[in-house]
Amino acid sequence: PGDHVFSFRLGGLYSHHGIYVGNGQVIHFNTPREVIAALAKENPNVPFDGEDDIWDPVANGSPGLGIVKTGIDHFGSKIYLYKYGVSWIEFWLRKRGTCCPYKSKSLKEAVDTAKEKLKTGFGTYNLLTNNCEHFATYCRTGI
Repeated sequence: PGDHVFSFRLGGLYSHHGIYVGNGQVIHFNTPREVIAALAKENPNVPFDGEDDIWDPVANGSPGLGIVKTGIDHFGSKIYLYKYGVSWIEFWLRKRGTCCPYKSKSLKEAVDTAKEKLKTGFGTYNLLTNNCEHFATYCRTGI
């Protein structure tokens, strides 16, 4: 628990990041639309239509909605461990989204931070400035 994990998606085109919190569970940050679609899939009695205007205000701008706790099997089929405290040289030479030169807090602090953000949110999802990797890195480093 407390590890920053990631899984490649779309054949390695991008990666998805989260914090493993134990008992087969990961807390991670998705776009609100992805969260709603996943909830609708797991709960068929919830009315959801990807084209339905009723979900637009929630899916497109509700801050904090995207922090979720799911089973690790939902998170990804092959899970990798994100590496902290690497040299700047290693950071620039490795594939993006796999490591970070910052020092990590304790694993317990990372779990505590992820659980807190599950309650309070992490702001509005933005692919470039506030995404799943930013969330997981924040949980591990405070940065």
